Amino acid sequence: MAQRWIARWFVLALVVVASLAGTACAADAAAGAQAGGVLAEIASTGVFRVGLRSDVRPFAYVDELGRPAGFCVDMALLLTAKLSEYAGRPVEMQAVPITSTNRLDKVASGEAMIEMGASTHNATRDVVVDFSLPYFLSETSFMVRASGRISSLADLAGKTVCATRGTSNLPALEAAVADGRVPAAGIAVADSHEQGVKWLRDGRVDAYFTDTVLLQSLRASWPKPADFVVVQDSIHTEPYGWILPENDSDWRDFVDSFLIWTLEATCAGQTFLLSELGILSACRDGAWSAFDAVYDKWFGPLSATPVARSAEFDSLLKAMQWPDVLQVWPGSAGK
Repeated sequence: MAQRWIARWFVLALVVVASLAGTACAADAAAGAQAGGVLAEIASTGVFRVGLRSDVRPFAYVDELGRPAGFCVDMALLLTAKLSEYAGRPVEMQAVPITSTNRLDKVASGEAMIEMGASTHNATRDVVVDFSLPYFLSETSFMVRASGRISSLADLAGKTVCATRGTSNLPALEAAVADGRVPAAGIAVADSHEQGVKWLRDGRVDAYFTDTVLLQSLRASWPKPADFVVVQDSIHTEPYGWILPENDSDWRDFVDSFLIWTLEATCAGQTFLLSELGILSACRDGAWSAFDAVYDKWFGPLSATPVARSAEFDSLLKAMQWPDVLQVWPGSAGK
């Protein structure tokens, strides 16, 4: 079978999947929850619905050929492979298009079984959904026009700043303006990252705030990157987690164990799977973990968005490598 069922997912158009989702998916999810939760539903139906955004490069976006791509897309494909192993049958991954404003609702309603993108785990969101263990650390900083002569938070005095609706960056920016850390005159609220950057380009706002890694990616993908400068004065820490439905511990444990598995499973031990997913070429060393390979593909020094891992991030990843995961996970749906 050579896991060709994974590759098939890439040819699914997001608009087609969207038309298949909606109410029917929510009803299926409710039935699955009654029968034992998301994991049981996946094992029973062979369908894995993943919420993916199109505007958070390099985590999740749509490439030049109209296909979902990014760090989280590769991780979702790896997760799909392990779900197939657990279920004892091919599992098909279906993309559910989501945005920054509806991602919590999509997961809470069951339309998506998980959201895999650049979502900060905070206490406010944790009231309505659950989160996986953190898989990335970023922070809220800002981007300005290169011609704007702004190089620090202090230079924003009297300026108009901007963040996107539905992101954790917006309340962080509102708090920073309120307490004077950002001495801006006003806050504009964009509906998307693209809109925020266009407002910045057009002079409607003087600074655009979001996660540093997203700013670097937005700048790199702009036709003239030199038009913008990323200022790394941070106002907030952003630990990313994958969004999960509330009160489904079996599914949360499976996803957490998957993340730990990627940190411990070496390239040398996963050559077939990584090759099938187009990730093997990112392995510089057979001793590298699957996580390292996917990270280097999207954030390494030769990627479009180089992001060196901080000491804090590496310490977090090491602390999450719990014993026995390689020996007992993923198990079997038949047990």
